[in-house]
Amino acid sequence: MLGSIAAVSFAIGSSVAGIVTESQIEYIISQDGPLTTYRGRVTFYKTADNPAPTFSHVFNIPVGEVIGSKVSNDPWVPMIGDWATWSNDFKGNLSVRWVCLHPSVNPITGEVMQQYPVWSPLNFSFHVQKTSFNGSDLADLLDDWGTSSVWDLDHDGIVGGSDIALLIGNWQSSEP
Repeated sequence: MLGSIAAVSFAIGSSVAGIVTESQIEYIISQDGPLTTYRGRVTFYKTADNPAPTFSHVFNIPVGEVIGSKVSNDPWVPMIGDWATWSNDFKGNLSVRWVCLHPSVNPITGEVMQQYPVWSPLNFSFHVQKTSFNGSDLADLLDDWGTSSVWDLDHDGIVGGSDIALLIGNWQSSEP
């Protein structure tokens, strides 16, 4: 069952005639069972004065475990970027800092071959999996019993006994 979807866009700086002149982030948030998914793009604005910009953003996330997709080169690991650092304070904030690499230089002359300005996009995707559950979550898990669904809490490929054990082990008497 698909819940809500929200689109968010942040720009640092300004735009002239629709052209972004600073780095920006845009992302969509969707809810599906115990997973809240964040998918988007950071666009770096590189100039000769700033050929390797950084961009930081704090996501307001539900309390839970930050994970990645089961279908990726690195299953269950968040796809945030090779040059990103991130931290989850487990109180509803995920801080991410992306760092753009310096452009390569000509090995003979040492000059930068990049033309400026340039916009460099980086896609990202991560999930936040709930870590506290209640009766409605139990009903949803049981509806997906024996399938490969978002209620596969232990990431073994199928909803089964160990998933119900995780759910019961993190039971909350009221909605978190």
